[in-house]
Amino acid sequence: MIKYKNYGKWRTKKRYAFIDAYNTINTTEKLLNFSIDWDKLYAHLKNRWKCETVFFTRG
Repeated sequence: MIKYKNYGKWRTKKRYAFIDAYNTINTTEKLLNFSIDWDKLYAHLKNRWKCETVFFTRG
């Protein structure tokens, strides 16, 4: 959760990540010639970006 000040009171915002896995896989592997480490991506979104939930969709 992210804290921000609103009218003198601290409030929290929840942050979510939505990953279109099908398009991401096609773009990275076929066009850019590398693959994604999904565990590292998940950890990065949870720790660095403080996402409460990370959703992976098949597209």
